[in-house]
Amino acid sequence: MSRFLSKQFKQLTMYEAGEQLGDRYLKLNANESPYPPSPLIKEVISSSHINQLKRYGDISYQALHEALANQVNLAVENVVLGAGADDVLDLIFRTYFQPGDTLLLPNITYPFYETYANSYGYQVAEMLVDDQLQIELSPYIESDEPCVIVNPNAPSGHFHPVSEIERVVQSNPDRLVIVDEAYIDFGGESVAPLVKKYDNLIVVQTFSKSRNLAGARIGYALAAPSLTEDLKKVRGTINPFYLSELQVLTALASLSDDAYFKQSTSQIMTTRDHFSHQLQAAGFYVLPSLTNFVLVKPRHISANDLYEGLKAQHILVRYYTKPVINDYVRISIGLDHDMTRLFDMMLTLDQENHTSVLASMDRKLA
Repeated sequence: MSRFLSKQFKQLTMYEAGEQLGDRYLKLNANESPYPPSPLIKEVISSSHINQLKRYGDISYQALHEALANQVNLAVENVVLGAGADDVLDLIFRTYFQPGDTLLLPNITYPFYETYANSYGYQVAEMLVDDQLQIELSPYIESDEPCVIVNPNAPSGHFHPVSEIERVVQSNPDRLVIVDEAYIDFGGESVAPLVKKYDNLIVVQTFSKSRNLAGARIGYALAAPSLTEDLKKVRGTINPFYLSELQVLTALASLSDDAYFKQSTSQIMTTRDHFSHQLQAAGFYVLPSLTNFVLVKPRHISANDLYEGLKAQHILVRYYTKPVINDYVRISIGLDHDMTRLFDMMLTLDQENHTSVLASMDRKLA
């Protein structure tokens, strides 16, 4: 750390992403799609498009705004683009909050929100999840502070119906409600239509999960025109060329292939439900999920030991040391044969640990 670093950044903790250990590992730790992006993307990125990279693009991104608006059944004026959902969230935080402001967050959720808050000098009021890792929305309704609701939440997978989110938005029209819907396409119902009704709601979505484009970094916000005007003004002042031509072409191609999008998301949901039922039948505790992952509590082995045991077998899942969720592992949904391999290894490790514990108890009793 140099002596020039701004004081506001000295206490920050870097985000810990899922481990990247190479192709020898089955990677089920980052909630990436197991399926490739739409094949149309390869078709549209031709040599003529590559040649255009020598020029600056159209900073209005009109074609992508129109395609997205059509996809979500909103007006162009309701859409703001960004280089991934994280970039959009960062833009929202910088646009609407000031040092000293308080932001409501669940205590178990995506850690970037707290990182943003700390980096910009905001205070965080944590809303505690219950013993099922569910978020009770009453404290949000009772508070006047701006809030972030992750729906479905990560890493729990807990989902709130639209009616519950609307109650929070209605409770105080003078505070901002941000709803992060990164996983909404895996069985949940979006609150995006509500932006036509409320001017204190911002919905954030991404191409990373359901459109199989985590590496492309494309996200967007949906909100009332008064809010999108604010966001576009700040964006256009600080960084008007925030999307590359390749990102724009990739996004447009993905949006044009709705059949592929529906097919891949449907397959992930089918695999998720089958895998969850398998685990439950074997005695594992699995939280309900409308995402592309499941949160699982092992039977006879600690979550950390299961994580380490799977890693030794070249299978990566996600383990959290944070209390409340340190009894669980988070497992991204892969291809069917990958999940079969994982399930078999989980059973083996769990049973081996159980047998070892029983043998140890027998020795103590002898």
